[in-house]
Amino acid sequence: MLPEEVLGFAIQVAAGTIPTMRNQSHRWNLWKVGAGAVVVLALSASASGAFPFSESFESYSPGTALLNVTGWLPPFDGRVRVADDADVIAELARYARDEATGYPLSNDRARYLDVPSIAVCNPDGPQGKVVWADLMVRFDTWDDENTAPVPEAGAQWGVWAAPGGHLTVWHRDLAGGSNLWTETGALFATGRWHRLTVTIDYSRPNPGHSTVYFQVDLDGRTVSSPLAWSTNTGQGSLGGTWFACAVSTSRLARLEIRGPGLCDDVVVTTNNPYHRLAPLGTPEWWLRQHGMTGDPALEELSDADGDLIPAWQEFVAGTLPNNQSSCLQVLTAN
Repeated sequence: MLPEEVLGFAIQVAAGTIPTMRNQSHRWNLWKVGAGAVVVLALSASASGAFPFSESFESYSPGTALLNVTGWLPPFDGRVRVADDADVIAELARYARDEATGYPLSNDRARYLDVPSIAVCNPDGPQGKVVWADLMVRFDTWDDENTAPVPEAGAQWGVWAAPGGHLTVWHRDLAGGSNLWTETGALFATGRWHRLTVTIDYSRPNPGHSTVYFQVDLDGRTVSSPLAWSTNTGQGSLGGTWFACAVSTSRLARLEIRGPGLCDDVVVTTNNPYHRLAPLGTPEWWLRQHGMTGDPALEELSDADGDLIPAWQEFVAGTLPNNQSSCLQVLTAN
């Protein structure tokens, strides 16, 4: 984990043993984190958490430290705490109005996690399945143009915000035979909430190809790169959306969020988060696309345009739920 003098925010997933904790008087030799960057990393160390993993932080009182709370490993210094700053909550609420993707979870938004150092959850993912890691993050961009975070040797994949705000991905360069950070065209806005979704296909759809691939979505838009592949079978071409994992393994058991920064709605699941349906079968993405960002079960019953046709029927008919003139009509023919 990170000592107090090391600043930044990151996310990682890795394979191998959980690193030992060093005395705060020493810097971690695995990381040199610039002020303000988030890094997210994925790992597959031994885990004992529950799967699927879902955490909204709404059940904790403000100030609660996630020390040995179910599914969370002890943070480095106990400063990782649930928070409820009104301005941050208001900013998080604005996300639904700005983006059609919505949030990973449908619940109240009165709490979030403040990560000044490191937060580690252990979702204990299944072997050989497609897994989604889905969370809200507030990234600040890296402030040191001459350095980059150095993931530990077992990191499967990672993301961080490079100087200028570009989403940067830790992956395997299959042609070059090495692991590296690749800057993409996707942009983070400093101090703004974003939805980060990573799809990891541990199923290895081509039995003759051992590499595991992953995709990164930022606010519902899949990131592409000249060093990513067009398929996840080992038979594609460069210039796609599938990155090769820096370390190919069979499961995701540990997710690290390295700060300082903020996160909310941490979900690790085998259910595609963008294919969720409201109770009557209306896709949640469709509801959000048309400005219905509340409880999906209620939104699909709503009649925003007053044409006496509920939203779920507008979806089935292919009409617009917020335009009264867009509806099925029976016309009399002579």
